[in-house]
This record gives sequence, C-alpha cells and structure tokens, in this order.
Amino acid sequence: MFTFSKLSLLVVSTFGIASSALAVPVESRSNSTLVARGPFDVHNGWATWYNPSEDIGACGQMHYDSELVAAIGHSLYEEMMVDGNPNHGKACGKTAKVTWKGKSVTVKIVDMCMGCGDHDIDLSPAAFQKLADLDVGQLVGTSWKFN
Repeated sequence: MFTFSKLSLLVVSTFGIASSALAVPVESRSNSTLVARGPFDVHNGWATWYNPSEDIGACGQMHYDSELVAAIGHSLYEEMMVDGNPNHGKACGKTAKVTWKGKSVTVKIVDMCMGCGDHDIDLSPAAFQKLADLDVGQLVGTSWKFN
C-alpha cells in the first residue's frame, strides 16, 4: 500500500506539473492581425477559367464562352444570397474588375464556383484571355472587386 501511495503521488505530481506547463501563455510570433473581409472588399486569390456555355449558371441564365462573365467562390456567393434560391443572389448581375499583372477586365457575375476558394474567381474563356492565354490555366496573385 505504501508503494501504491508513492506511485499515485508521482503520477499526480507529474500530471500536475505537465498541465500547469501547458497552461503557460505563448507569445505570438506574428505581428499580423486577421481581418474579416466583406463581400465588397478587394479579394486576392486565383483566377481560373471555365465554360459557362456548358450549363445554366447559379443565377439561372445561360451564357456563352465569348461573354465577359465569371463565377465567384460558393462561400461568398452563398453569403450574398437573400433566401434559399441561388437565382436571388445579390452577386447575380453585379460587375467586378479583375486584375492580374497590370491587366484588367470587367466581368458580370453569373455563377458560383464550387471548387474556388473564398477569394478566387472563375472566368469565362473570353475574360481570362484578356489577362493571359488559356494555356496558363491559373492566375496566382489575382485581385478582384465588385464595382
């Protein structure tokens, strides 16, 4: 019994010291702060391209690959919906200026992109070609903002 008590004391002491060490505050190594971005702020992400002519967009309309149209990330699109119907999204029909390496194009938002990140944008081939050749595929460092 004496051995059990020593062992119990050792275990309790060890966990007590370990848990107090885990509770010590850690100094942040980053000077940056997280800032929430609203839908109408500048978005910095990637631009890709898709074929809007393959299907009706989330805004409920068909568009051609030759039009200057785009799809925004589904999270942002859904944040801007007024009800459960994607056709009623506040993003539908809004224009946005997309910029990459000094080149810009203005597009109309007609769809949501399920594979895009929160700040990415998916452009029609015509819009993408205003910034780069389709073979590039993905434009890292793209910024865009609703007009």
